[in-house]
Amino acid sequence: MLEIKHGAVWYGSNGVVLGAFPELLRLHLERTRGTVELEMRARDLAAAGFAPAYLEAFVRDVCTWGGYSGIAGRVLGNNSTAELAARFRHAHMELTADRLGHENVGAALRELNRIKGLGTPSFASKHLRFLSPEQCPILDRLIATTCGYPFSVAGYERYAQDCAAIARVLEEEGIGSSFPGSPGDWRAADVDAAVFASIRVWG
Repeated sequence: MLEIKHGAVWYGSNGVVLGAFPELLRLHLERTRGTVELEMRARDLAAAGFAPAYLEAFVRDVCTWGGYSGIAGRVLGNNSTAELAARFRHAHMELTADRLGHENVGAALRELNRIKGLGTPSFASKHLRFLSPEQCPILDRLIATTCGYPFSVAGYERYAQDCAAIARVLEEEGIGSSFPGSPGDWRAADVDAAVFASIRVWG
């Protein structure tokens, strides 16, 4: 589990000083190009009510961004467009519901886990990350194994809660975000990206 102590974020015996987070986020954005554009497309997709034609393109692009474009083929081949659109609408409704954030992300993940071919936290949470970067990190096996989170809805809720807590501390410490267009504002997805870059030793 992520823990904040002595001016650093710890996972196991590894510590990352808070001041390193902007550079780690920058490195993640450099390695995973298209992040900013996908966030904009996700906002447009939600505004359009998850219209099937746009949703299919979004699924393909997120899976490509995540490094496994073939998953999109399985998702689109094993689910009707109407079913996909309904699941994404329901997930988005959960993310915008008026209750605690970690409960929102757990409910949203359950919705996307019902999609055939997208039924594990990793790629379902990659889609949630773009639908609501403020609330949603990505729980893949690397994060789960290295940081000690269960690879489940409960584990995802806890990870999202911890990322949000770290985001608040970064802002309180006056450490600015390196995400384009959001100086000073940290989101769960940005914290997750920095942690991921640290684990991968990008630098």
